[in-house]
Amino acid sequence: MILTILIPRFALRIALRSAHRAIDAPIALGPQPGDPQLIGLCTPAAEQLGVEAGLRVAEALARCPDLEL
Repeated sequence: MILTILIPRFALRIALRSAHRAIDAPIALGPQPGDPQLIGLCTPAAEQLGVEAGLRVAEALARCPDLEL
């Protein structure tokens, strides 16, 4: 038997927990060094301000100047 569990925003939740940050702040996963400058998963607070996964970093910061990566 194989069991699969889907946990929404799992990588983001792990990063927030290790940084001792709350999920209610505008935060997004940033790109790794050398990767394309695209935003990864983001919190609901960031999504409400127009930030979404796949957005270029500069555009995400223009939409939400308080965004933390």
